[in-house]
Amino acid sequence: AVVSTQSGHYGRDHYNASQTSKTVPPSSQIPGADVFARPTDFRVPKGWLVDLINHFGSDGGFTYLLEKFRSFKSPSLELISLYLKPFGFCIDLLTSSCVQTYLVPCTVIV
Repeated sequence: AVVSTQSGHYGRDHYNASQTSKTVPPSSQIPGADVFARPTDFRVPKGWLVDLINHFGSDGGFTYLLEKFRSFKSPSLELISLYLKPFGFCIDLLTSSCVQTYLVPCTVIV
């Protein structure tokens, strides 16, 4: 899918995958507990996605998700899937601290 050839974007996947992260620059040594996602391959850093995940976490998204799971009495498998499946597509970018702090407890609650 081409985003726009007039603005200099060649293709959504090619362009977005090659952008570096603004929240976790390539030379940074930010501890995993201070960020929610980081690039795993700096040849294809997926910076836009790393930044989106980090903003989601900084704005309380992961905390809200965990609180939501704690409030469920007996969630259906479909409901669990609706909340957690999107993170499966970017699991390689999530820090182990993020996964252990927010996602593993969601599965334990269920």
